[in-house]
Order: sequence, then C-alpha cells, then structure tokens
Amino acid sequence: MKKKFDLTPIDRRAWKWSRMRPSNFPSLRLAQLAAVFSKEMDLMRTVLASKSIQELRSLFTEDPSPYWSTH
Repeated sequence: MKKKFDLTPIDRRAWKWSRMRPSNFPSLRLAQLAAVFSKEMDLMRTVLASKSIQELRSLFTEDPSPYWSTH
C-alpha cells in the first residue's frame, strides 16, 4: 500500500499519549473509526441523509472489536 499510494509514515512525535485517558488513545479512536467504516460502506451518503442528531450519534457509536477492551 505504501508504494501503491505513495504513503509516508506519520512521525512518532505526532502521536499524543500523555495526559489522555485510555478511552481517548489514538489507537482506540482509529479502531472505532474502522468499525464505523466496516459497518457503513457508504458513510458520507448516510451522514448527509440523516434527519436528526440522534441518527448521527447512533451511526458513530460503534464499538471496536473485543480485542480493544484488553489492549
């Protein structure tokens, strides 16, 4: 993927871990985002078609895989 899309890694210093609670760690947030993407294939269309804040909240309250409850 790195060669195919000409990706460059994120600098380690960009990841902020200090003064954060575990529920806000970047790795957990990325896992939550991945869970949302795997549940909803056409995310942007669903967001734009939402009629209320409750619909949007329910869309983005996806739990990551059980792996993340212990790591």
